[in-house]
Amino acid sequence: MFGVNGKVLWVYLDERKFKEEQIPEEIYRKYLTGYGLGVYILNREMKGGEDPLGPDNILGVMSGIFNGYPVPLGGRLEVVAKSPATGTWGDANCGGKFGPELKNSGFDAIFFKGISREPVYLKIVDGKYSLEDAGELWGKDAYKAEDYLKRIEPKGQALVIGVPGERKLLIASIMNDYGRAAGRSGLGAVMGSKKLKGILVRGTKKIEPFDRNLLNETVKEIQIQFNKNIDLARPWQLYGTTALTDAAHLNGDTPIKNWKGVGLIDFGEENAAKISGTEIAKDKIRSYGCAQCTLACGGHVKRNTRYGQIEGHRLEYEGTGAFGGLNLVSDLDAMAMAFELCNREGLDIISTGAVIAFANECFEN
Repeated sequence: MFGVNGKVLWVYLDERKFKEEQIPEEIYRKYLTGYGLGVYILNREMKGGEDPLGPDNILGVMSGIFNGYPVPLGGRLEVVAKSPATGTWGDANCGGKFGPELKNSGFDAIFFKGISREPVYLKIVDGKYSLEDAGELWGKDAYKAEDYLKRIEPKGQALVIGVPGERKLLIASIMNDYGRAAGRSGLGAVMGSKKLKGILVRGTKKIEPFDRNLLNETVKEIQIQFNKNIDLARPWQLYGTTALTDAAHLNGDTPIKNWKGVGLIDFGEENAAKISGTEIAKDKIRSYGCAQCTLACGGHVKRNTRYGQIEGHRLEYEGTGAFGGLNLVSDLDAMAMAFELCNREGLDIISTGAVIAFANECFEN
């Protein structure tokens, strides 16, 4: 087969056993990889009624069909499982650099089943895999966990949970690259329920496409069209998703006051201007791009807040909405620190802001 490894890795945490499963070509043609392959495997293996935080739930970490090739915007990662937040299908999409590294390590996906007796992390290096003791990592935040794993394999990529995931909070995220989050569906809690602190992958395998010349020509044409329309891309390069922040708080796109308010009335133009992309960009020290991304809409910032110094990923639209209009806050110090703490601890920013907004409304009433 071209374009894929043709196999996935099963990890049975309770037995500390592994199985490599060959995936037929017709399945790849029908479901591709990523989300589609995750749906196929979970639907095949899970019969219904499984406890999302129990041993029978399956956690899948999926590479994408374009991972590992120079296809713009093709470097993302998908995580799937039965969601403990909804009791039904759960998935979370994530940027960063983990997806291509997983694919280059020799597997198109990893599926975890069971619950480990002790905290562990999975290590994969060029097709060789092992479960390693994570006792020293348990209780550490996501940044420290990633630091630890990257010291073991400096050229590798790590996917980790923080303490909220260990405690099975339903708003826990799975983190990589110090702030890129698979945040939705409570899948950090699933990972924590399995006592799986992290996944460390390193891969040097190059997967051959069916027609490399055609692939290169297509990518070249995409880049030509991108450059022709660079003016459309420029705001995203300068401000990222916060290019929309001030307008979104006023035009109804962003929820206001725990979904009860109206942007123009309850938040106002003056507050919207305080959290605009232009204001947030003042803290930017360099651009950041996820794997295979020519846009580089991310940014690293440095900000001295009254709560302490922040040096990490820039606020995104979701953070400004969750910690801004949803809670009627236009204080960038508070918003930036809340964003940083969620990334550090491994909390879904959208859900965290919603919980705070709900608590605020309860207090008011």
